[in-house]
Amino acid sequence: RAAPKQSLTAIAGDGRRSQLALRAYSYGTWPLERRVEFFAQSGVSLRELRQRLSQKAVVPTAAEVDRLVAVAARVAPPQNATYGMSGRGGDPNNNGPSRFPRPGEATPGARRCAKATRRLVEKTDQSTTTTARRLLLSGGGGDDVPCCVRRSAVGANSMTMLRNPLVRAVSAYFYRGHSPNYDNYRLRPGLWVHPNDRSKYPAAISRKRWTLREFIWLDEYRNVLTKMFGDSTACQQVSRCSGTRASASSRAGACSMVTGCHGYRNASSYLASTHAETAVANLERHAFFGLLEAYNASVLLAAHTFGVQDILDADDFAQARASASLKRASCSPQKVLRRDATVCRETFAAHVLDHDVFERAHRVFCRRVREAQLDRRPDVAGEFRRNKLCGDFSFADPDHVCGALETPSAIAHFLELRSQCTAMDKAGWLRQFGFYWEPPEPGAARPDATSSATPGVS
Repeated sequence: RAAPKQSLTAIAGDGRRSQLALRAYSYGTWPLERRVEFFAQSGVSLRELRQRLSQKAVVPTAAEVDRLVAVAARVAPPQNATYGMSGRGGDPNNNGPSRFPRPGEATPGARRCAKATRRLVEKTDQSTTTTARRLLLSGGGGDDVPCCVRRSAVGANSMTMLRNPLVRAVSAYFYRGHSPNYDNYRLRPGLWVHPNDRSKYPAAISRKRWTLREFIWLDEYRNVLTKMFGDSTACQQVSRCSGTRASASSRAGACSMVTGCHGYRNASSYLASTHAETAVANLERHAFFGLLEAYNASVLLAAHTFGVQDILDADDFAQARASASLKRASCSPQKVLRRDATVCRETFAAHVLDHDVFERAHRVFCRRVREAQLDRRPDVAGEFRRNKLCGDFSFADPDHVCGALETPSAIAHFLELRSQCTAMDKAGWLRQFGFYWEPPEPGAARPDATSSATPGVS
């Protein structure tokens, strides 16, 4: 592909395009039919695809839904390898040996691939499958091992994206599966309930709705960034995966899916600033990490890091996942709570380690952007300036992060957003979310700065 003719500003509007506009744009760059094929090939069941296409009103007619499901059926793997109906004989309870793996469990295919790969690496079997050979990248030398040989340092094959801890925490509360109101990970069985299990519990448990204020202080959901990158070795599964004494076969099973050691763990008894330091050091080992607050610059940096800047296209800059709770035309509690200074300060107090990690890691990101000379681009400089990146603003200082929400213009915008939620009074906000900010009088507010927005807050 040729290099894009449009500037980054023309493609993404210097980041000012709304999430809905970017979502609509993404459907143009990644057509729905191609998306359906992708999800079918990756193992999403036809039943779930049909349900999503119908319930989300993505397509206008039942006939179009049928057509897209037929498209998916042509490329879908056999039924016993798909999610949701993956047991032998299409067992809906997922009890067959070929069922979709649970978190932390290796798939049969991964085990077979790992075994074949080990034989090839150890030169014990010259008839290793063509599939296994295709999964290995050869550098031309006699001692070649899988693709990591070219970038063998710890983390040199890793990449991730980071997010402002305040925005991430509020977003997680509203995101299905990441809060005690939808306990997808079964973190506290008997207390936090998955919707599928509500009928099994007494009303006092099944009808309980945890507020944002309660969620912020729950140990399993606090300082997720620090736990994931600074305390991963506390998980036995990760230890088995990275242990040098473990056999290749045992490592293959442990490393297949490390979601069994996600950041939703209670580490409150020992998590400290030393873990934040470790997290920053581990992030710096990553070949690449980006910031959602600098999404466009992150795309450019990733392309520079992996040497593919000449094939960037407009679709590489399209953010496709707009939050459902942000798409409302009028009342959006998530928008209101993101701009609530009391939410900000309480979240900061509960997630102080994550704010420290984000601040320090963001400085590493800024240095890499400068080293790649991307900061000289007007579009990148504009994105940084608007989101207060790489300058005097400190994400580790609550007066910087939350003070920006306490200026007269920020307060006016906050009150305007909340006024759109006409069905909720003060008691309703407190009952449902635990917060109802009553800003000071205009004369007592902080003076406006050049920009009053908190990075990542919209």
